[in-house]
Amino acid sequence: MQNQLFDQIQLFTNHLHQRLRAETADFSMEEKQALGPLCSTLLRKWLYSTLFQESALSPVNLIQYPGTQCEMRLSLHGNFHPETGFVLRLMPVADTIHSHHFLRDLQLVCQSFLPVGSWPKETLFPLVAPASIIKKLYTDDPYYYQYLLLMAQRLGLIQKMPGICSDKWQMQENCCRQFFSLPPLDGLKAIVAQSLSLAATEIETTLQAPSRPLAPEEIRAFLSQSFLTDDLFSTAYKNLGFDFAQLNEMAQEEHLPPEDEALLSTAYTMGMVFDKWIFTPLGHYLSLLRPLYVLPHNMAEEVDWMRPTLLTGCDMSHEFFSPCNYFSLTFLGEAVLEASQQTPFPEAFPPLPLGDLQALLAARSMAFTPPPKARLAYVLTVQYANDPQCWKWVEAFEDTPLEELYQSLLSYFGLEGGLHQFFLLPKTGSSPAASHPLSARWSYRLKELHLEENELLLHFPHLKECRLKISLQLMRNIAKKDSQPRLLRQSREITLEERQDFEP
Repeated sequence: MQNQLFDQIQLFTNHLHQRLRAETADFSMEEKQALGPLCSTLLRKWLYSTLFQESALSPVNLIQYPGTQCEMRLSLHGNFHPETGFVLRLMPVADTIHSHHFLRDLQLVCQSFLPVGSWPKETLFPLVAPASIIKKLYTDDPYYYQYLLLMAQRLGLIQKMPGICSDKWQMQENCCRQFFSLPPLDGLKAIVAQSLSLAATEIETTLQAPSRPLAPEEIRAFLSQSFLTDDLFSTAYKNLGFDFAQLNEMAQEEHLPPEDEALLSTAYTMGMVFDKWIFTPLGHYLSLLRPLYVLPHNMAEEVDWMRPTLLTGCDMSHEFFSPCNYFSLTFLGEAVLEASQQTPFPEAFPPLPLGDLQALLAARSMAFTPPPKARLAYVLTVQYANDPQCWKWVEAFEDTPLEELYQSLLSYFGLEGGLHQFFLLPKTGSSPAASHPLSARWSYRLKELHLEENELLLHFPHLKECRLKISLQLMRNIAKKDSQPRLLRQSREITLEERQDFEP
């Protein structure tokens, strides 16, 4: 059984490495180095995603572990080295009510603050753990390390040292001695109490709600009584005075008043904070529940989604967190929460021979067709004409129609469609007087506009002072299946502006 477990894990590791390497083939060295510490964060959702739509055939359910007296699952580690490329490591870990990796890691982190340690608490997520302990933690996911620090603070295990603008913290030896001498089950119950309190506070703060969307007792009751994430949404919206069922109906409408659109937009933020502060901590960090995403993990979409903000230094929570569809309490979760739950999907499968697991992955990989022949693509810098600090890089093939680029820019910049006009400006002495309006009667393609010598100006008469300046950054040959223009990168300034506008 041990040999089969090793072979299964190695098979999944190879599968993941191939997908990640393929989807980052055109990344710059700088982008790969930025992604390296976030590999385990990226792959976390893959662990709980189904291989086939609306099934329970996820890696966490398919891998067979020897023994049944503990909660067994995978820890994820990943990084990037310039010489060897991405390095991924999946390892089985065991948690019981007598021994738990979170308690061990919490003690390890506290010890790093003796005699004193640094915690720049105001630093945005993710905060990478120091090299001295990162390899010893259950996972090198930087969000996990940040969560350990938050729990250490809330439990009084570390305390900030006095000083103006100081980021120095110190381990509280007496508190640590008392806490880590508790029976592990009592320690876990204390952590969960703090975890639910932290979740309620962070959800209220992030949503800027006029009243508390969820109380710790409501989250605890939900975990004991339900298995559908939508039930948590329903409770939160009810507490805020809205009917969740009516919101679902509104989501089917094509045109909504601005106030209804703003209300619906909170669902995305709410889902992100639910996962960040409830499902991921209680699931991936503490082994108390097992999430399930009913859609297969699409590595290409995940990479494309986070790539634009990878080098901005902004909080990456929007890119990495989204709520699961279903969840079930583990036996460890039932012990800590002192509740039982009827799970809606099977957790145990008959032992899978290696050949069957290979066949499942082969069937899943059929969606990943070999890349087409290389084609010439333009990397375009698109910026606001009146604010060059707010820019995005958009990649489009040379034969992309101008109208298709226009539709993509509407999406990437969050603009409304309608009247618009493209102007062609010579790069030498570009001015509105020298611009040449492009007739809407003709279907221009990028290669016909000679962007080596010209720039484009996209003007919206119905949007005051909204003009987009489009210039050629570089040309390169790439092999990509999708022909739609894709967003490659954007500036920190426009990222912060968008997220400020997006917050409820």
